[in-house]
Amino acid sequence: MSVYHTPRCRITWTNVRSNGLDRDVVVTNRPLILSFGLEFDPAIRRQASQFAIRFDLFPRGDAVVGGYWYGPMNQLPGGTSGSIWVSMTWTTAGRALDWHGTGAVLYRPSVHFNIGGGAIDEFAVAEEDHYIFVEYRFRDKD
Repeated sequence: MSVYHTPRCRITWTNVRSNGLDRDVVVTNRPLILSFGLEFDPAIRRQASQFAIRFDLFPRGDAVVGGYWYGPMNQLPGGTSGSIWVSMTWTTAGRALDWHGTGAVLYRPSVHFNIGGGAIDEFAVAEEDHYIFVEYRFRDKD
């Protein structure tokens, strides 16, 4: 078994968008969309009771900020598919980072599926490091 995922679940790609474009540099006062591709055994939809998705950002190496989404399996998008695209949007990158400053930030999403009475039986964490550079800007430059 991989240290990044169980055999039936895997994050296949990550993406960062700001101002409607794929970005490696984002500005704190602009919208931010974090996404990732998830492939999993479709049987998990019937076996799991709940899911938990995290959009973790590490602005200073050890500080964890970002967002999360969890709920019952019937709220996971994609119908019966085992291949989905998951995204979370913030009004500004500063909000997503909880205003922890600027510089290089690691984006590392993860997903957990609870099967069998609350035990976390299936999981995936992005295998590749996805770094973005965050530039502080309180308002647009004139």
